[in-house]
Amino acid sequence: MIGTAILDFAIGLFLLLDFWTPLFAAIGLLHLLSVLVVSGINDVTVRDIGLAAGLLGLGCPPRLLDLLL
Repeated sequence: MIGTAILDFAIGLFLLLDFWTPLFAAIGLLHLLSVLVVSGINDVTVRDIGLAAGLLGLGCPPRLLDLLL
């Protein structure tokens, strides 16, 4: 649990500092998707899906987002 908290803190800090944003958004997205797979569907699934969509928007280049949307 402490390792997960440190990873979450580091990802959030680097995203706030705007330091290698696409890389840390991708790391955060992978971490969040792994949490969704492990925890299954529960009360906070909608929040996690929303966070994953936000990280996808931060990490993808605009051309790829145009193709996805």
